[in-house]
Formats: sequence, structure tokens, C-alpha cells
Amino acid sequence: MFNKKQFCVLSILTMIFLLLPCCKDQNRNENKSETIKIGTCADYPPFEFYSDGVIIGFEIEIGKLICEKLGKKAVFEDMPFNSILAALQNGTVDIAISAFDATPEREKNFDFSTPYYKGTFAFVYKKGNSVKTRKQASGKKITCQLGSFPERWIKKSIPDAEVISMDNIGTAIESLKAGHTDCIFQDTIVAKNFCKENPELEYSVVLEAANDYDCGSGMALVIPKGSYIKKEKINEILSEPESVKKVQELKKEWDLLD
Repeated sequence: MFNKKQFCVLSILTMIFLLLPCCKDQNRNENKSETIKIGTCADYPPFEFYSDGVIIGFEIEIGKLICEKLGKKAVFEDMPFNSILAALQNGTVDIAISAFDATPEREKNFDFSTPYYKGTFAFVYKKGNSVKTRKQASGKKITCQLGSFPERWIKKSIPDAEVISMDNIGTAIESLKAGHTDCIFQDTIVAKNFCKENPELEYSVVLEAANDYDCGSGMALVIPKGSYIKKEKINEILSEPESVKKVQELKKEWDLLD
């Protein structure tokens, strides 16, 4: 039998043992390293893509800017688009940056920065087989990136279309060229870049940025709720005059301005 003193000591030790996992989780959210891991899907030029074995692009520079302001070095982890948020939630990466837009479902588990880019969307198709309007897209096979705004929009706005979802836009382009799909729906800037590289393809803008509802909330950085990185701090960085100027320079550098 325990006496009163022994019982108290045992109770205290039990409480400490039970609290250890919580302390561990809290420590996991405290980044004492010199780096911040950023999850991205590097198949979306000019936002994120490979050049000579190195990931570059507009959003990559945004990530570097944020990390530099936080006093850290950005380390980019390339992964399939549809797995980035899962990696963010389980702590594999600290930030996600890959043309993400905020949705009510995503906002249940993640925080989003203020948008740093909002563009238009377009159909990409083979020359001689144009898909320029929603009406022309009706009943077509349309490829979109899995888990993206284009995928959600097509399913909602053109319900009789056959949606083919793929993780990799480069694979989608090859599928289009091979005739396995009628068109691809994606960001206009990305469409423009792929058409430059593939002269047999053309694109037509379908959604204009002026229509807020149609074009989503815009690209933003994503962090898990409860992260040591706070969205308020990221938004503060993005709103600094120096950062605003830098973002505009990057948009010009990566040909994102109209």
C-alpha cells in the first residue's frame, strides 16, 4: 500500500509522463535549425520548375524572400502536388508553396497568407482541335492537375466533361499530344509556357482575373494551424514596401504582368 506522500509523488510522475507527448509536439513546432523546408511540385513553369537540376521559378523566389525575412534558409522539397498538404500536416515540410488557393475545406487544417498572385485560366489544345469556350468543352475529356483549382472548377462548371486528373502537368501535356485527352485546363501563364515549348499546341483564356468567383482566391503560402510560423508574420513581410516592390520585380522577371 502507498502512503499519502508516495501516492502524491506517483501522481506527479504520472502527470509528467502524460504531458511528455504534448511537449514533444510543441517542440516539433519550434524550428531551431537554420532552414525552413518548403514543399512544392516543380512541374509548373514559370512558378516552380527545374532548370539544370535546380528548382527555380516565381514562387520559389517568393519562398526564399519569406525565409530570408525570417532569418532562415529555404530548402525546397519536390513532391506530387496532391501529397504536399499531407506532408505539411505531418511535419515533413514547414510551408507549402505551389499555386495553392484557399478553400473552406483546406482552411479547416491550414492557414493561408494573403495572395501574392492572381491570374487567369485557359484551355490548352492541339492546333486544329480548338476548345475555346465552356460550351465547346462540354462533353470533352479535360485534363487537370489533381487537387487543383482547375480540377474543382471543371467538375462544378462543366459537369458533363470527363475529368482526367493527373499529378504532373508535364505528363498531361504528353497525354494531350498523344491524343488521349481533348484539352488541359490550367493557369494561363503555364499554358503560355508549355505552348512555347510545344508549337503544335495552342491555348485560349477562359477565365479572366476580374471575375473573383471564377478565378479563386489567388496563390498563397500555406502553413499548418499551430505552426511556429505565423500567417500574420508572413502577411506582415508581404506587405512591407520593400517586399511589395520585390514581388512586382519578380512578376516582371517571370513575365507574369499583363
